[in-house]
Amino acid sequence: MNRIPKACAGLATSLMLVIGAGACSSSVAKSSSGGRMTGTVEVGTGVKADLDKCPSTWNQTGGITKDSITLGISAPRSGPLAGVGGLADGVKAWFDHVNATDPVDGKKVEVEIRDDAYDPARTKTNVQDMIASGKIFSFFYVIGTANNIAAQPLMSQACIPQIVGGTGSLDLVGHPDKDPWIQGGLLPYATEADIWCQDIVARKGKGASVSYLAMDNDFGDAYAKKLQECASQGDIKLVSQQRHAPTAPSITNQITTMAASKADVAILGTTSAFCGQGLSGIAASSWHPQVYVSTTCGQVGATFSPIDPDGKGTHVALNRKDPADAKWADDPTVKETIKVLKDENLSIVGTPPDGVLLGRYIEYAMRTAAKMDGGLNRVNLLKVMWHSDFQNPQSLPGIRFQTDGVKDPLIFDSVQIGTYVPPAAGEKVGHYDIAKTVVKGR
Repeated sequence: MNRIPKACAGLATSLMLVIGAGACSSSVAKSSSGGRMTGTVEVGTGVKADLDKCPSTWNQTGGITKDSITLGISAPRSGPLAGVGGLADGVKAWFDHVNATDPVDGKKVEVEIRDDAYDPARTKTNVQDMIASGKIFSFFYVIGTANNIAAQPLMSQACIPQIVGGTGSLDLVGHPDKDPWIQGGLLPYATEADIWCQDIVARKGKGASVSYLAMDNDFGDAYAKKLQECASQGDIKLVSQQRHAPTAPSITNQITTMAASKADVAILGTTSAFCGQGLSGIAASSWHPQVYVSTTCGQVGATFSPIDPDGKGTHVALNRKDPADAKWADDPTVKETIKVLKDENLSIVGTPPDGVLLGRYIEYAMRTAAKMDGGLNRVNLLKVMWHSDFQNPQSLPGIRFQTDGVKDPLIFDSVQIGTYVPPAAGEKVGHYDIAKTVVKGR
């Protein structure tokens, strides 16, 4: 059920359940004679959007026509991290399904995808071009921390939301009082690293030795900073700290150095193919640490199946059901996800299923906004972004998509720890043993 504030108590119960609490935010915004909203509007607890700072050409219904709603994303479709860009295909596949079965607000949702090869300069150009086109209602999941550092100021200045932005950097997300136009769409990297620290202490006790590898960019910096904080607090002891370039052809040297440390714990704060390389490198050594990998590498089919059984016993912070995990073979939502992807000739391995997960939330947000006073528009979308309470059926049981303005600005801050189990004889794919306890960052 959606959360309903006291101010909404006089509304009909059925209406409250549909529109949620965000529709009741107080506002001094008003429509001009041309229909454009002006002034300052409260879009969540402690969150305001100053519409007078928006460009003169801005309108709250930009990107919506009588027949369509257009969403935009810049993502790596080429280069070493091209696999991450498959998430955009998953979102598009979900909305192709929605368009064919129950269109949002009676309109077709179109998804415009631009390739940036994970190059922040190209991301910035892509976003500039999409803004200039005047066709984008909202951006979603622009992928990469450095990429968002380059492009998010453009989206915020243009007053175009980025729902579930593709970064876990707390320098960019989690501060809607400063920038209401971006909502984080990843478990924050610092939160994830803190959860690793908590789990290490629970399994090994305080002071366990840790060797970590992190990508040499803002993504890796967030992991490294939090792990260093954990070490300064005495939770862990860092004995080897390695970095690698996002375009590195190999991380063999870093893994060799980590293995020489003989640390109790190995952490791979990286993504895409680097995770599999790291796990295989550790397995081939004489080193047998407790291993953690980034949640961005949590897909069974993409990360673990190609290297089985090298990932045995690896711990991952999880918040969604993986269609490639045999554990969910009979789950109705997973079956639906598989069908949606196969209908578009997409793989259930890798990031396309994550795109369906996010597509379900974006659909919820737009349908909820469409029921509010004024209908579907960017301001009402902001209200949903900053006051969500959605049980995504593709999430793990007990994990909800929730926000409450500055009180709870992170839509992803809860996980369950999964431990990878390779396939037994006669099985095609492995699975996670998932702890029942839901863990949050401190």
